[in-house]
Amino acid sequence: MDNTKGQVITYKSQLIFPAFHSSCGGSTENSEEVWVAATPYLKGVPCPYCADPEPERQTSYTLAEVDNKLKTNLSAYPLWQVITLIRQ
Repeated sequence: MDNTKGQVITYKSQLIFPAFHSSCGGSTENSEEVWVAATPYLKGVPCPYCADPEPERQTSYTLAEVDNKLKTNLSAYPLWQVITLIRQ
């Protein structure tokens, strides 16, 4: 993101809605298939960079690792509350 810091994108002299995602799974969608309205600059295209056959991954962290990264103290909550907080 540092490469585009301070830059903007316009369409017909208006700022665009710069939708972003980390992985498209091999192709993007037209805006009207994701949101309510069609946006002429958000059209579906094939993407060879995200054509990962296994885009979902599972990773496990200890509660201490989560607390450390988030600067929290989830270990102070009963376990069922921690699970509920993570799923939301």
